[in-house]
Amino acid sequence: MSWAQLASQWHAQTVVTNNPAPRFSSQQVLKRLHTGVVVHASDTRVVYANLRAAELLGLSEAQMLGKTGIDPKWHFVDGSGERIDPSQYPVGRVLSSGQALHETDFGVIASHSDHITWLSVTAFPEFDASGEVERVVVNFHDISERKRAQADFDQARAFALSVLDGLMSSICVLDMHGTILTVNKAWIEFYAANGGAPDQVHAGMNYLRVVGAAVTSSPATPALVSFAELLQAVLIGERDHFEWEYDCHSALEKRWFVARVSRMQGVQPLRVVVAHDDISSAKRAQEQLRETLSFTNSLLDSMQDGFSVLDKNGRATRANPALCRMTGFSVEELLGQMAPFPYWPPEHYGDIDAAFRKTLAAQGGDFDLVFMRKSGERFPVEVAASVVMDDRGLPTAYLATVKDVTQLKRMEDEIKRLAYHDALTNLPNRRLLEDRLQRAQAAATRSGQHGAVLLIDLDGFKVINDLHGHEAGDRLLVEVARRLKAELREVDTVARLGGDEFVVVFDELDGDSTDISKQARTVAEKIRAALALPFDLTGDSAIKGVACSASIGVASFAGQGPGAVDAMRLADLAMYEAKRAGGNQIRVA
Repeated sequence: MSWAQLASQWHAQTVVTNNPAPRFSSQQVLKRLHTGVVVHASDTRVVYANLRAAELLGLSEAQMLGKTGIDPKWHFVDGSGERIDPSQYPVGRVLSSGQALHETDFGVIASHSDHITWLSVTAFPEFDASGEVERVVVNFHDISERKRAQADFDQARAFALSVLDGLMSSICVLDMHGTILTVNKAWIEFYAANGGAPDQVHAGMNYLRVVGAAVTSSPATPALVSFAELLQAVLIGERDHFEWEYDCHSALEKRWFVARVSRMQGVQPLRVVVAHDDISSAKRAQEQLRETLSFTNSLLDSMQDGFSVLDKNGRATRANPALCRMTGFSVEELLGQMAPFPYWPPEHYGDIDAAFRKTLAAQGGDFDLVFMRKSGERFPVEVAASVVMDDRGLPTAYLATVKDVTQLKRMEDEIKRLAYHDALTNLPNRRLLEDRLQRAQAAATRSGQHGAVLLIDLDGFKVINDLHGHEAGDRLLVEVARRLKAELREVDTVARLGGDEFVVVFDELDGDSTDISKQARTVAEKIRAALALPFDLTGDSAIKGVACSASIGVASFAGQGPGAVDAMRLADLAMYEAKRAGGNQIRVA
């Protein structure tokens, strides 16, 4: 009966009869089939689908009607799970070829499922009077269980083959009496490489007789029982498995092996698998590792810098002697500790913890920090932190090298001091003075207040220097610096330009220009009077009561008008006027 005849019959049976006997139409039978049935028009639209077909495609019967063979809610896949082009769908293949498709396997992934349902599909065309394909009838049934069973069988078979021939281990299978049932390719190759006949068949022979004294002798690590006794325990079911390490040296090299013996689980009759593996490389690697670790330990212990190792949880597992000497803590006091560590000063905890967290985040880096000795003394350190990753890119350890930079910091501070201060008097030099003038000018501009500059030149310094020597002259300059600082505020600046010239800068002065000049002159007078007092230059030879006055030029500046730099120039001119007037004078520009 063709699809047209079936359809005609369904229409004819839509009239309800008075016959009480149950009647089942062809449509009802198709609807309840365990096999899915779908009928496509020539444009691939679904004109009929039974309940089973809808279930397998994740739709209702009503939703199926009108669908095309290409629908986003489901798609066919091939045996490897890859999507199939819609032109190769069953209906597409029948429409393009006009030929029936018989018992062909397809996978389908529906919208309601995340797994593949495997179907065996048969599809055939129906033709109109002109010989054109009018519709395509597709029927299919679920073969997923069969596919899974086949896949499990294939997997088990592949596994069995890999056990026998795909492994590097020399493998044999024994029965309950210790008789060899089969050996793999690696077993045969090893036997031949060590002088045995390559065509020797070991099946049917006793295992212990074949392997000889190699495994029956004492193992590398003495045991309380022999290999034969352990094997017998496995054969009679007292043990499931065991391992046995032994040496089997050749004339060319030393070799070590391990035999792994285990019962096959769930297999009857009893079968035992014995695998022999050459562990010579591992043995040699262990020896090399021991030598490397010994060298590494000696290297770490001899380091002048501190060194520590943390495990992946941030717990200290290593601290070298240098770190212990540096901090004053013993190895016992440091190992096993987690942050905060004993050498972290509480007031610097934030900076150190930030560096620690950055390292734990696998970033590492170089950090300038402050550590604490057990005595409580703080000292600067440079810490180089790094992370050790495993093969998966995950942290396994954290390394930190600690350098005590106390002396280095002192040297840096001294270099900075010498760069900006006079080496003799420790006063700011010309370079630092320029910075102080700029700051004073900026402060005057912000506040609207005034400032002043005093330029001071010692009278008769050259005579004193020539008469009493350079050492006395240096003492005089140091004493002048001390007296100048004693007459000024903390916020004021006194600098040495060089030779016997000094500069005083003070700001934050209130009042108009006249008031500022008076205030500056008052300060200048105090300085002149202080420097006019006799100097005691007692050293190797007694030099007391040395007189040395000063000529002082004064100039003021403000936020508007002449600035601090201009005031410096004007004060210099005023100082020369005081010098020409006989010295020990003050002139205001």
